[in-house]
Amino acid sequence: MKKALIILNHNPAKELTEDLYKNYGVEEVATLKEVAPELSIKFSQIPVEYKTPYELQNYIINDIVRLVDDKGYDLVVVSGEPVTCKWLTITLEEGLGVKSYAPLSRRESVDVEQPDGSVVKKSVFKYAGLREF
Repeated sequence: MKKALIILNHNPAKELTEDLYKNYGVEEVATLKEVAPELSIKFSQIPVEYKTPYELQNYIINDIVRLVDDKGYDLVVVSGEPVTCKWLTITLEEGLGVKSYAPLSRRESVDVEQPDGSVVKKSVFKYAGLREF
């Protein structure tokens, strides 16, 4: 059974999970927030003091890689702080042979009329697929 782990700082779009089931042969999807809430919190708040790959490995990457290995995830969808994502995806690929993907989105501008007649311009992000790291 093919399993996917989603690592995002927000809840995944319904279309993302549907895409994993339909186009990537995934049968089970979990989020980091569901399976390791403490890691999810750490991932969403990478300290600026950690500047090297070694520091990032020790802070969070090794723990996520261990989780992926222990739970048998076959692919990971990840988005967040760019350098952390880069080193996480490299470590997953080289250490476990696990492919990583970045979720893509399209920004659509929506005008929302207010009760006073003014208009507020709002950006809505729509899921647009995955890109392999």
